Amino acid sequence: MTGIRKLLIVAAVVGLAGCATESETGGDANRSAPDTMVEAALVNPAAVDSAQADELPPFAERIVLFVEATAEELDAARAGRNDADRATMADDLMWYRAGAYEFLERNGFPVRTLQGRRPLRFVVNGEARPFDYSHIPTLDVIILYDTNRIPVAVAPIDIEEAVRSYFR
Repeated sequence: MTGIRKLLIVAAVVGLAGCATESETGGDANRSAPDTMVEAALVNPAAVDSAQADELPPFAERIVLFVEATAEELDAARAGRNDADRATMADDLMWYRAGAYEFLERNGFPVRTLQGRRPLRFVVNGEARPFDYSHIPTLDVIILYDTNRIPVAVAPIDIEEAVRSYFR
């Protein structure tokens, strides 16, 4: 079974997912604000719960992290929405996830999937530094990292352009 087929089956089993609608955000809800992401993601190491930050070792080699929404995040996003909106959100989430995974697999990027957001550590200029992406409004977020560079977070809809500019 291919990676895309597995992804689609998992997404179908998860059921309805969501993100803010265009009318709520005034634009495409799958886009994030790239100009403030790096500054907002870098956190004070003293403010990071050591149990959370130590969950994974620091990333030190080129990798793409696909951080998928948890069941709780999906439930919260679909709460209070009508059936048509929930169906549209689920369809959009599956479409952008599948497209992002397919692009990354086709181009040979090392991808690791994580469930839920938590502070992550990346080696930047020889030092493991914590980054927190909980402020990004999309349900799924993809983090691009190359050795000793500051990682960048993007929405699945923006993956192709972001990869071309980050890994040039």
